[in-house]
Amino acid sequence: MNATSEEAFLRTVKKDQHRVRTVKGFYENTLPNFSFEEHEKIALAYLDCDYHSSTKACLDFLNGKFQHGCLLAFDDWDCYYSDPKRGQKLAFSEFKDSTKSQYYFEELCNIASGGKCFVVLEIDKLGVEIL
Repeated sequence: MNATSEEAFLRTVKKDQHRVRTVKGFYENTLPNFSFEEHEKIALAYLDCDYHSSTKACLDFLNGKFQHGCLLAFDDWDCYYSDPKRGQKLAFSEFKDSTKSQYYFEELCNIASGGKCFVVLEIDKLGVEIL
């Protein structure tokens, strides 16, 4: 129920495969070897990892790669009885504290899966007209 093969996922995003890269493996093992092209920017980071440790690894990897106005979505936000001291909520709280001079996170909406979506705003661009 909560698993899909890489092949099935790629069939699902068939029209957008040219914009999607998949990487197999555990976050802490694969993210250090993954890199963005210089021209690539994050429009949406969708974190579908239940645990504090995996969410923390993803957020640490994404730090510095967000652009003003991109979306950060958490699929498993309400796991662990919606306990703010566990899972994605705890990892995000820690991340917000450590990046408060870089980013402001505006809550956007709930996700039907029990998730939550935020708009990432760069502190130095708040209130500034960006062309």
